[in-house]
Amino acid sequence: MNRILLGLLFTSSLAWGDTLILNDGRRLEGDLKREGDNWILKDAKGQTSQVAASDVKSIEVGKRTSDADAAKQKFAFIRRFADTQSEPAVVVAKYDEFVAQYPDSPQVADARADVVIWRQRLDQRMTHVGGKWFNPVELAAWDEQATERLEQARGLVKDGRLKEAMQRVDPVLADDPASAGALYLKGVVLYRQDQLMPARKCFEAVAAAVADHGPTLNNLAVILWKQKQQVTAMGFLDRAMIVLPANQRILDNVAEVLNDVPKEAKNSPVTRRLAAKFDEQEPKVEQALLASGWYRWGSTWVSKEQYAQLREVEKQVRGQLDQLARDYDASEAVIQQMTDDIAANQRTMNRIESDSIGRDAQGNLVRMPYPNTYYDLRGDINRLTNRRRTEIERLDSLRQQADKVRGQLSVAPYNGVLRIMEQDAMPLVLRSVGKANSPTPAPAPASRPASSAVQP
Repeated sequence: MNRILLGLLFTSSLAWGDTLILNDGRRLEGDLKREGDNWILKDAKGQTSQVAASDVKSIEVGKRTSDADAAKQKFAFIRRFADTQSEPAVVVAKYDEFVAQYPDSPQVADARADVVIWRQRLDQRMTHVGGKWFNPVELAAWDEQATERLEQARGLVKDGRLKEAMQRVDPVLADDPASAGALYLKGVVLYRQDQLMPARKCFEAVAAAVADHGPTLNNLAVILWKQKQQVTAMGFLDRAMIVLPANQRILDNVAEVLNDVPKEAKNSPVTRRLAAKFDEQEPKVEQALLASGWYRWGSTWVSKEQYAQLREVEKQVRGQLDQLARDYDASEAVIQQMTDDIAANQRTMNRIESDSIGRDAQGNLVRMPYPNTYYDLRGDINRLTNRRRTEIERLDSLRQQADKVRGQLSVAPYNGVLRIMEQDAMPLVLRSVGKANSPTPAPAPASRPASSAVQP
């Protein structure tokens, strides 16, 4: 049967609506033609794929139609296809193919009329934006107007006037839902309003529109970290360090991450990559900031005077913190051992309970008395549970003591918070010149002590 189908399709250079059924069970539908030992399949979106004949289990032949019906179906398909395209040359080629294949069909006149429009778009180098077509002059004017609105919005975001900023951003997105600059600013506003998931979607859309935009990768990492997706967040930071090396905000975030990386990920490949890149890029940032009198302190930056004071206090508290850390680890080990002992005792008790079920002389199921061992185990569990509770309370006390000791430092080296790159990192995609621009991040520290905080 398969040979008959293959022969039928081979004699017809193009079959409409046929289905390839592959050996793995997948079904592929579209325009089908045979080339040597392969089948060439073109789907409804015009995408072509090649399938080896040996991978084909069977073929379902679509309904055969007359040339007139085939032309009608093909023309409807091309028009639907054209509605999804932003490249006029691709659409013109489709129409030219149709006219060559069905020169006498009633649809040829409409096809030629459509081609005139698409050729005009091609000749005038028109660009498709938000459902409209613009020639280069119109596009430049549109970009200029959109950029002006976004610059106004950026200033409003910087001033904290978020509602007014969105009044500038929303019209841009209404005209062009894929505007990278507008999406970026909206993401910043939503993040400030603690709407993490909507902000994340905005930054994901920016990443899709602008390849390898470092600030966007950083911002996605910050959101993912807050959403407890630490390993994925570290992956985004790793990419951000590649496309935007020696950036102080990104390195500050990496310092925070390396200090607070989950235990299960401490030796993971992404953690090792982050640590290696940090060690490589950090000296460049430190050299630049030392010239201005700033010193790294954990994930933040302090003045020379503060740094000297903090180092002196750190020497005094380091011994206390080290001892507290040792006590903490020992307490955790004790808790784990007691947890294991409780579980082992409980398994033994469960086994005794199971073995105590038997039958009496009449064959009825009865439960026999438990041995004394059972009650000894239950007493041990109660004692271990109470001791474990006490040890957990001791852990909490050790944490509080450590926090109190760290409080002797006037500036905490780490605070567990990653920071986004805000409005000044907004990408401006100028389609009229075919490239994306982002303002160069300010050279001053992106994070300083609260007493002298200055935002870039």
